[in-house]
Amino acid sequence: MKLSDTDFPREVRERMEQVLLPGDEILWAGTAMPGMKRNLLVTDGVSGGVFFLLFSAAWCPTTLFYVITALSSDDTPAEKMAALEFMLPFILVSCWFIRIWWKLLFGDKSRYYAVSSRFLLRHENNTLKAAPLHDDIIQNLNISKDGSGDIIIREAAEKEGLFCLAEADKVAGILQRAAENIPPVPMPPAHRDLTHADEQLPVSVRMRLRETMVPGDRLLWADRPLAWLPGWLRCLLSVFMAVFSLSVCYTLMQGTMPRTSTFILFGTGWGILLFIFYIRHPENRRFYFLTEQAMGEVYASHPAELYPLSELFLREITITVSGTIRLKTNRMTWERLNRIDTLLPLLLRRWDKKHSAKPTATA
Repeated sequence: MKLSDTDFPREVRERMEQVLLPGDEILWAGTAMPGMKRNLLVTDGVSGGVFFLLFSAAWCPTTLFYVITALSSDDTPAEKMAALEFMLPFILVSCWFIRIWWKLLFGDKSRYYAVSSRFLLRHENNTLKAAPLHDDIIQNLNISKDGSGDIIIREAAEKEGLFCLAEADKVAGILQRAAENIPPVPMPPAHRDLTHADEQLPVSVRMRLRETMVPGDRLLWADRPLAWLPGWLRCLLSVFMAVFSLSVCYTLMQGTMPRTSTFILFGTGWGILLFIFYIRHPENRRFYFLTEQAMGEVYASHPAELYPLSELFLREITITVSGTIRLKTNRMTWERLNRIDTLLPLLLRRWDKKHSAKPTATA
């Protein structure tokens, strides 16, 4: 079976194909049964569940009430602007809550699931999550008398799995058999020397890598995460926030309100905080690397953080709607990767080598 034989949308198939390795076979593919109750109770990765829904339902009206009160007061325009700047973090949180509610009530409720010979693929709310198969991947089964139900998986966040399946018992059997018969991972690309791992790495980063690697170790893969925002946009936003904060402070200094000093301190602090975030964001100096012995991060001006490969277990791969990739292991998480086609075989082969030798019973 191939993904092209399914009725999945084209963008869903393309994201799933990014994770599949050569030789991977799709053993089962299907969708979740529709249901408004399920979409309201299972908040798609948002921790808290029903508590989150109740808290957000109280937060948004309260924030709206204070904003309307500030705009309808008899204060001067400068005072109203200062009040809105003070409420800006609360307004942004409210917008995030509204976005989650919009997805749950009116957004795309389709869930596309697939089981390949190496991965369990789940596409929910325009995000793909792929978990490598292993022996005890199934944590819990909630199956009704007609065979429908949910499959809760292990090595993932709470309440994650395959929900509202029409034939949950059948899918659980396919998943279990696939986890017991995982094919070997194809040979990864040839090892590359440190000087040829990534020509875009600065010299200072290469020196830091040489200091981190043990004698005889070789670099297999290195890359830097994608920036949250382009450089020109970070500069534009930082300049805008600085000018906005200074203008509010200057206007308030012309008045005689008792709380002027509080707004001046808050406005100046907010502008400086955003300036530091957009200009000095840590991702500008962060790099990821994988050697024959370790996997970790290195900073241009800070010591490297690494973990032995023998202690790492690949839990989940997430591909967002923007195409960036998050790689999660049991010890660390890499955010905003661009591609993993050469990295993934290396990690899976290390895991296979560690777990292929299963203990045997002795007399």
